[in-house]
Amino acid sequence: MFRALPIISNQNFNKYLKELCKDAGIDEQTEIIPYKGAEKISNFYPKHELISAHTGRKTFATLSLEKGISAETVMGITGHSDYKSFQRYIKVTEERKRNEMQKAWGVPQCPGFALFNSSLAIFSPINSPARV
Repeated sequence: MFRALPIISNQNFNKYLKELCKDAGIDEQTEIIPYKGAEKISNFYPKHELISAHTGRKTFATLSLEKGISAETVMGITGHSDYKSFQRYIKVTEERKRNEMQKAWGVPQCPGFALFNSSLAIFSPINSPARV
């Protein structure tokens, strides 16, 4: 059987991916905040150290949803059988929230409106003439 590329372990793949990202200059400092009991421990890492094949899987799921592919279809592609486990893979961006609200409700996208926790909250800006 002919193989175009050698098969490498997931560990080596992630090592090579991190090296490529470092060479590409993906070095923005990224904060990771684990907790030890109630104590918050803040650590900063260059982004290339945090990237892995799994990062690509999560990014694919998030971007596919933003492009309008249904959650059920993305779950079928990624092999998730239940929504609860799939939910950990996606990040709902502010842009997606705005677009979905605009599509569903025709909400104007202006400074007087903000999206918060998937619901619409109407705010008056602190410095608006109505509050002065």
